[in-house]
Amino acid sequence: MEDESKGVGVMLADRAAPTSRGRRLAAALRADWHGRRVVSVGIALAALVTLVTLAYYLNHPAPDLAHDTASYILHADSILTSAQLVSAGRVPGYPLFLALIFALTGGHRLDVAQWVQAALFVVTVVELYALVYLATRLVWLAALAGVASGTNLVMLSYVKPIMSETLGLWLTITLALAVVATLTRPAPLTARRLWLIASLGLALVLTRPDWLLAPLLLLIYLPLVAARAGTRRRLLAHAAGAAGVVYATVGVYIVLNGLLNGYLGLAYVQNVNLYGKVIQYHMQDEAPAQYTALARVTDAYIARGITDPWAIIAREPSLAAHYAAPVGAYATAVIRAHPVEFLRDSVPVTAKWLVTTRLSSQPLRSGAFGAPLALLLVLSQSLFRVFIVFPFCAAGWWFVLVWRGWRSRAPDAPGRLSWLASPLLQQFLLVQRPLLLVLCALSLLAVYNLAETTLGSYSEYTRLHLAADPLMVAVLAGTVAAFLPSLTVALTSIRTSMGVAWRGARLPTRLRLVRLRLVRLSIRAKRAPYRATRSSAHGRQRTVVSTPYGHVGQEARGYRASRRSTTGSCRPTPL
Repeated sequence: MEDESKGVGVMLADRAAPTSRGRRLAAALRADWHGRRVVSVGIALAALVTLVTLAYYLNHPAPDLAHDTASYILHADSILTSAQLVSAGRVPGYPLFLALIFALTGGHRLDVAQWVQAALFVVTVVELYALVYLATRLVWLAALAGVASGTNLVMLSYVKPIMSETLGLWLTITLALAVVATLTRPAPLTARRLWLIASLGLALVLTRPDWLLAPLLLLIYLPLVAARAGTRRRLLAHAAGAAGVVYATVGVYIVLNGLLNGYLGLAYVQNVNLYGKVIQYHMQDEAPAQYTALARVTDAYIARGITDPWAIIAREPSLAAHYAAPVGAYATAVIRAHPVEFLRDSVPVTAKWLVTTRLSSQPLRSGAFGAPLALLLVLSQSLFRVFIVFPFCAAGWWFVLVWRGWRSRAPDAPGRLSWLASPLLQQFLLVQRPLLLVLCALSLLAVYNLAETTLGSYSEYTRLHLAADPLMVAVLAGTVAAFLPSLTVALTSIRTSMGVAWRGARLPTRLRLVRLRLVRLSIRAKRAPYRATRSSAHGRQRTVVSTPYGHVGQEARGYRASRRSTTGSCRPTPL
């Protein structure tokens, strides 16, 4: 009887376990709703992005095919039939993804593949939301960044086609999330985190080879800025080991590619891309003398209006020999002979395609949800115009990081920069260190992607910049979070001094008042050293406190107290 009662008790406990877990989950969601609503807003964001993605996919349900799709399918078939991961044309990341879907569905189910990519996109947006929240601790700002990226039809137009962009985008944001979680956690940097980041970087390189140097940059950056002084040498050793494993794996892949396919590299597409860059910048006649014949062939096709390197290679079989090795050597020789001209011509291309968009496929007005999607497309394209600010933000945050390192070695550095006494500039220079490190890391990844794709490709920049777009959104959101305290102080001061007049003022008047108040605060900040000297001369104790504008002396409190004792009032200074 006792054994039977125990058995019945175990069965009842097993049945009650899901119920108790469900109750705990419901209690956690209620607590989150009545608290900061981090999880609740994340669920709402995922639902919104899912609805927009469904509307876009149902607008034209057939799978979108691109010129790269056939090569990916062939590589996936070779993986399934002969287990051959190495290919001269494509790295194995995305073909493995397709091979897994084909194996589970029993055929070339491209419709299933595009829906799996849609699910990956939703997961990517939720990860971006978590990334921005970890960096800023502001739910509304993280949700705004998620909505800006998740409802962007320009990005969705490159998520739907059967190409490697979606998988590369998810791996990039996952890598960035791991970096942000490492930089924002209170515990120190550990070797386990470095190896995790190295593993994600390797997966990204084997999916999108244009990220080849990203793991190395992160494994140098993280130990230098995030490690404690006593553990920096040990973590640098772990970072060197992780980088060695990553690039040894890449090196083994390259050697196998040379042995099996006769091409010593990751993908021979880069040879054609460099040839396209030379044609794009009109540098085809600047090659050394041994490439004169190839330059004449190129000029002949350009004179006929044919500038696509793939079209030229298709018409000239000699140029396609040995995986386009002749045009690759020709383009490399031109770029090495004129590197300054090549970089100079790349600057306007980067600036243009930073704000210019080109869709892979337009939503059909006659299809389902055609009118709402057309309106959403206009809003999506307007987001890219904001990206023109990103280079200045990235350069500014890296300047602050370098300036702080220089200031820590030069004790009188703040005195040398007394001209930066503006409250907004002080807020910029004295931003919290975790946020600063996060913004510099995200800027590093985004700038690397923009530079590599601009220097290494001749077209389809919107598609190639797909992974950098959410990173730029995150950097802009973090910049807003960094300046938010100064703007809040200015607005609060104006509302306090004006009262009812502020509520009745129009938007231009309010913006003008904010500017005047910031100028006033700037003047006060510039007079702070003089007040400190005068107060010390009169014998008042000088105590340094932390404010939104940095470290400011507390003499102002003593000055207000003395004024109140003599005059009986201390009215706020009018605008």
